[in-house]
Amino acid sequence: MDEIAESGHGYEGGLSISSDDKHYKHIGLIRVNYNMNNIIGSGIFVIPGDVWRLTRSPGAALMLWLAGGVFSFLCSLAFRELGIMMPRAGELQYIEETFYRAPIFIHMFSFAMIFVIRPTVIIADAYIASLYLIYAIRGKSDQETLIGSIGSYGNAMLEVLFTYEGWNSANSLNYNLNPKYSQFSTIFSVIFALCLYVLVNVAYITVVNPNDFVRIDDAIGAMFFGDTLIGKTLIPILIVISSCGAVSAMIFSGSEIIAYATRYDYIACPYSKIFCKFHHKFETPINALLFQFFYCSILIILLPPILDTILLLVHISLYPTVLYYGFIVLCLMILKSRYSFGGGIKYSIPTPYYAVLLSFIMTIAIIALFPISRDKGIINPFYMHIFSLILILVGGISSYFYNKISISKRKVMRNVQLEKLEQLEKLEKLDQLS
Repeated sequence: MDEIAESGHGYEGGLSISSDDKHYKHIGLIRVNYNMNNIIGSGIFVIPGDVWRLTRSPGAALMLWLAGGVFSFLCSLAFRELGIMMPRAGELQYIEETFYRAPIFIHMFSFAMIFVIRPTVIIADAYIASLYLIYAIRGKSDQETLIGSIGSYGNAMLEVLFTYEGWNSANSLNYNLNPKYSQFSTIFSVIFALCLYVLVNVAYITVVNPNDFVRIDDAIGAMFFGDTLIGKTLIPILIVISSCGAVSAMIFSGSEIIAYATRYDYIACPYSKIFCKFHHKFETPINALLFQFFYCSILIILLPPILDTILLLVHISLYPTVLYYGFIVLCLMILKSRYSFGGGIKYSIPTPYYAVLLSFIMTIAIIALFPISRDKGIINPFYMHIFSLILILVGGISSYFYNKISISKRKVMRNVQLEKLEQLEKLEKLDQLS
């Protein structure tokens, strides 16, 4: 544990805020609301229809929603323990502390969070809101019908997990949050979302005709619920409001991740330090926010706002996210076996429990690679998943070697400067003697 101690990290009841982190402020019980903003976006209003089409069974769809909530709850227990042990910067620090002898992992996951996972989820939520707004005006969109298969169930599970995505974001803001509520706020948020999502889907099953969810001419299955009970005007407005809350919460935590990664040179950029600076008045990482805005804007310009794009973004982001959760659970298992943690952690979960959870995560990852059958042929999400993984590997490895070369250059420059100083000192001594 000496290596960890040298870096200023500790596990006995968490870290204290250093002078470098004076910009952080405690948020208190609002943390729970922040978590809910992260979780409950626009996904619950569009994903149920596609999950129903993928499974071809309302009962199977409901079981997937329940399983997704339980999965998120179990993962939140792991994040809770890690958040108590290392309340500094969320998931990135967990990987950093676990694999401090192999920094390439932290480079890969920093790249994944900043360039793949977080921006694609933000854009998907924004696209869903825009589709609902257009649907309220036009009242129609297009969607192909699906035929159930094992791959359909795996990918339906990924889409369900997309709607639960965001519960882990609060760990990136632990310094801002009152420790009094830090241990259970994420868990309460996931439980609330689980109950809400199951009840919403029960309402869909009760009110909506199952045949409507597989009609070719309607993409937004949840809209039938609005057609039946409330109408097309109020529902889109509420969805847009919900989406704005989710997107703003993700942007808030995403900027903190960018600031942390650039502060410790986990991203390949010669001017990375400018992204970890905080605004003197508002105390926010303004440069990180601007970078995130421009990067997401470029992706929005390049990708058309249609339902197929949304599902593409969901699969590109959620497949590495599921693997990411598995990696974090593995980190917790390694840390629990490497060190004995004391104080500050109540209701700690035994390590074998996390081994079962890790096996479940890998099962989801394998099933999601099976092909999906459509009326017009076979599509294989395997390519989307592999594309995202290759992107993360290339970006992370490039960042790692760039940082390694930069450090070597700085060492060479430092040695050259030291040699020059030694030569100057020798010349001064010779001048004094003469």
